Amino acid sequence: MRRRCVYLDNNANSLPNRDTLETLMRWSLKGNPSGIYPAAEDARELIALFSHDIASQLGFSMEDFIVLFTSGASESNTTILSTCCRAFIKRKGIQPHVIVSSVEHDSIMEWKKEMEEERIAVDELEVGVTNTFFSRVDPAALRSAMRPNTCLVSVMGSNNETGAINDIKTLASIAHARGVPFHTDAVQLAPREIFDVEEMGIDAFSLSFHKIGGPVGCGMLAIRKSLRDGYGLRAHICGTQQGGMRGGTIPIASIAASRSAFIHHYTNRPMKNAFLKGLKRRAIEALASLFPIFYLMDYRSASMEGRVPDPSIVLISSPTEESMINTLFFAVYSKGICNVKIRKELAARCILVSIGSACKTGSKIASHILSALRLPRELYPGVLRVSLGDSNTEEDVELFARELRELVISPLCKKDDSS
Repeated sequence: MRRRCVYLDNNANSLPNRDTLETLMRWSLKGNPSGIYPAAEDARELIALFSHDIASQLGFSMEDFIVLFTSGASESNTTILSTCCRAFIKRKGIQPHVIVSSVEHDSIMEWKKEMEEERIAVDELEVGVTNTFFSRVDPAALRSAMRPNTCLVSVMGSNNETGAINDIKTLASIAHARGVPFHTDAVQLAPREIFDVEEMGIDAFSLSFHKIGGPVGCGMLAIRKSLRDGYGLRAHICGTQQGGMRGGTIPIASIAASRSAFIHHYTNRPMKNAFLKGLKRRAIEALASLFPIFYLMDYRSASMEGRVPDPSIVLISSPTEESMINTLFFAVYSKGICNVKIRKELAARCILVSIGSACKTGSKIASHILSALRLPRELYPGVLRVSLGDSNTEEDVELFARELRELVISPLCKKDDSS
């Protein structure tokens, strides 16, 4: 009998439950939310209900914010960045300056390249590479980067690869002290950690609902009304829908399914989070029972002294800094190892994980995160990410650890001589 698949890639996409899929199908039979028939009114009511659900769960008021439904966080991120820049130019008559971090999502890093071609200054804050502020933005760095023409600061809540969590409240307060609004990509942080918009001082944030079991292609952007009105923000995608702030036919079936997933995800969230925290700890214990384990800073010193056995596991995190309760980012240290082959062989065993780079160390598709962390090049070929979900079990992580050990010591996951 074929065993069930062990899905360990929840930071990329969390699988939907049956209720969410049934909701998606049921609402696919409804009409256009912009119509004048009764089904359209049902759709508008659902959108309003979902907006209030989000506000209630994430600590803000619909009196102070607008919620725009988008195709996902990539659209949400580029929308707030682009509209703030355009509005700043129109209002001030000078070129804007934006601050992001060096470990943002690809949507922001690619947007940065486009803006630089348009002569808009975008500063990239480096993250810590020692145990202090590891993979996180040092608030002092943000304070130093602020300029008179800074129009927006955008720093992600937590990194999807490393799991490192930024001090959003402190970073937002630094921006506000200079009269600058603060946006955060909250795709990873909001679903699994305490996230309170007002407490953190956030002016805009992005979400993707497929990270919590919703359908792919549906997300949101929340914007503080004082930011919208103060800057005079206009739509990035023009149209009459969503108050003229985001054009395009509203995907009501996806929004309805996302609401179903949202409610399911946040039900008993504290209990689920406690379970995930324990499961991550068990995953590390399972790996430690089969491999020598080093934290990255310890690996650096041990490597210089020739004290790293082959094979070993190197945790790309800090033992003292807070990180996501469900995310384990590490490298397999072994001569000739290839993480692409590890992923393929694990998938053949119905265990699904993610990799942070390609096993050819010169590959152009290696994650920019690894460069930002100044990860030793010899670790690139073995980088893996395990991201746990609510349906995972101790048996899942123990099986993963055993299968990984078997593959690492076999020739199946070694680079070809031509690599």
